[in-house]
Amino acid sequence: MDYYRDYFSRLNDLSPAGRRKTWFDLERQYRHYLPTHQDSRILDFGCGAGRMLEWLRDACGYTCLGGVDVSPGQVAFARSIGLDVAESPDPVAWLRAQPPYDIIFIIDVLEHLPEETVAATLQAAHVSLKQNGSLVIRVPNASAAFATRYRYHDPTHMRLYTELSLRTHLIATGYDEIRVLGDDVWAVRSVSGAVRLAMRSISRLSQRFAAIGEFGPEGFHIPLSLNLIAAARRPAITPNS
Repeated sequence: MDYYRDYFSRLNDLSPAGRRKTWFDLERQYRHYLPTHQDSRILDFGCGAGRMLEWLRDACGYTCLGGVDVSPGQVAFARSIGLDVAESPDPVAWLRAQPPYDIIFIIDVLEHLPEETVAATLQAAHVSLKQNGSLVIRVPNASAAFATRYRYHDPTHMRLYTELSLRTHLIATGYDEIRVLGDDVWAVRSVSGAVRLAMRSISRLSQRFAAIGEFGPEGFHIPLSLNLIAAARRPAITPNS
């Protein structure tokens, strides 16, 4: 299957206006993770068609951006909008050969990888971050109401995650200051949006009651959003390390 031709480009509006529509969610989900300096080295690992990199460049003003992906079609599109991205059949090996980054994004990628490649990817990112550099990940949430649909909605998905399983992966590969949250962007921009927000709020309340009934106090804290976002740091090396 040609992922770009047969799946991604069919479900996503890649026109200039369509790409800009994604900036609202990107702003609300990721802006607070970004480094202060505009020349910070930022990598989008599994950059796809480059929508995040385009937002970082055109909306946020960052100047030292890179991306890598295995999909020739995705990379070709990203390059067509002026992005400096690499195509590699082995992105993990490619990442290990790069100079250190201030922050690495791995957005909607880990769920597509074999289990052994997940660990190798997180390890490569750890090595490729500067000391105190940041890693930001997004993956599908196994606790979401429509998790099963989302698991099989993309034929290349291999798994879902809970906040516990994602945290375990990050601990095992040496990260600290780990935070795992839902990715909800609940902002009303239209009448239909207000209706959807009300319906979602009612549905989530029902889910929350069910989670508390099943898991007790733990149920108060289980993220119920469609995706999880994890942020973590590569620890600084101390003289006694």
